[in-house]
Amino acid sequence: MEAVDLEKQKHNNTRMEVSARLAKLEAANADLAKSLATLQWNLEVEVNQVAELRQQVELKEVNHEEGRSPMLILRCSSSKR
Repeated sequence: MEAVDLEKQKHNNTRMEVSARLAKLEAANADLAKSLATLQWNLEVEVNQVAELRQQVELKEVNHEEGRSPMLILRCSSSKR
């Protein structure tokens, strides 16, 4: 009977060790998931900022080109005279 009890005890010890390892892995996984979510959020914020800056640059370029076009037309027409 002692051999059976010893095997049961070993089995229980192994189960407890596995449970402890699993709990640690689940905690680490939860921490990693939180970190990933934070990094994804920060990345999305930066992507939105870049998109906004690009739009501002495009608008400035359009405004700049629109501002230069009449001058170029005036210069061209005045140089033909």
